[in-house]
Amino acid sequence: MTKTRQIGFLACLMAAFFFAFELIQLHMMNVLSSDVMHELKLNAAAWGTLTSSYLFADVLFLIPAGIILDRLSVRRVILASVVLCIIGIFGFANAFNLVSASFFHFISGIGNAFCFLSCMTLATKWFEPKRRGFIMALMITVGMLGAALAQWPVSLLMQTFTWRSLLLLDGALGFFLLIGVYLFVHEPLTPASSPIITWKGSFRLFTKALRNPQNMLSGLYISLMNMPLMLLGAVWGNLFLKQIFHFSDQDAAMIIGMIATGTIFGSTFFGWLSERLAEKRFPMRVGAFTSFFLLIAIFLMPQESKVLFAVLYFLLGFFTSSQVLGYPVITENSPQDYPATSLGVGGVLVMGLPMLLYPFTGFLLDLSWDQLLVDGVRLFSLQNFLVAFSIMPIGIFLSFFLTHFIREQKAVIENP
Repeated sequence: MTKTRQIGFLACLMAAFFFAFELIQLHMMNVLSSDVMHELKLNAAAWGTLTSSYLFADVLFLIPAGIILDRLSVRRVILASVVLCIIGIFGFANAFNLVSASFFHFISGIGNAFCFLSCMTLATKWFEPKRRGFIMALMITVGMLGAALAQWPVSLLMQTFTWRSLLLLDGALGFFLLIGVYLFVHEPLTPASSPIITWKGSFRLFTKALRNPQNMLSGLYISLMNMPLMLLGAVWGNLFLKQIFHFSDQDAAMIIGMIATGTIFGSTFFGWLSERLAEKRFPMRVGAFTSFFLLIAIFLMPQESKVLFAVLYFLLGFFTSSQVLGYPVITENSPQDYPATSLGVGGVLVMGLPMLLYPFTGFLLDLSWDQLLVDGVRLFSLQNFLVAFSIMPIGIFLSFFLTHFIREQKAVIENP
């Protein structure tokens, strides 16, 4: 590996650590759900609204983030994003009602919008097209470590700390990340063939990206395949396993964490497989097809086997991670010097769907709630959860259908 490539790999790795840190903020809400709902006196719909505020910020800022990243230094954008995330964490730790908690969680979400696109943009800047699928998958793999750490490890810390104290420790960790980004995230010099784009040119790129059906198809595929991770892994999974199958906090968090663990291994595998096959659509279809039947098995499982649940959730994370191949498909169908705008357009779909589904699933749970309360927290039945979760297998089925319309630029992959 050349020195230049080593610098690029280290820069992408540190950016991926920031992605992991942001995913901690999203997925730790799953573990915090009971405590926060009880202290702030939130019902399921209000909790869904609070968690969706993070994704609402993503949706609002992904396209501006893409335009900004195509114009400005990725390094500076990441540094500013880390600062925003830290502010959001400390603010959330001191929030005492739904409005203030949602506002500061929204601030952290702004950082995430820039964070994810920064990762993908760095990979595009440092690595040639034939390597991007693997590098992007590897960065998402590192990011998924954050989603995994936000489950069982956080549940263990919750035995010692209150949710507010835990968020303060979380914010302190952000300062160390800020130092790491400052020291190690760099980007290659802009070649003469890639002039800095004007704002007028940015608008043209945006309209072109908006009209590109591949951005929409790939973004929708990613979003639909991402539903189990976003709904089970980030919001409702812990509550589902505790209330229906009576797992402890730690066991429920461990099982839910297996989704992220499966995604860690699956992202690398599907990135490697697509590079070996010089094809992405076939692995994307395999992932969607298998995930559909895994979801059916999970929701219809009659027994309370911790080991079997853990295995099924791991496999679900593994096969839904085929979604990572949608990102290089977007960059392949975009102007090679300015990929962030197209990624931003696709990202609006990726984050926009779960933003809508968080409060919607909460609404469905409240709608069929049997008026049972335990320690001030609403108790839902299996039927309540199945009604709310039915959108997941439907979405996975649609994602399989979409792969028939996704186009690859194979010539770019084989002849960089």
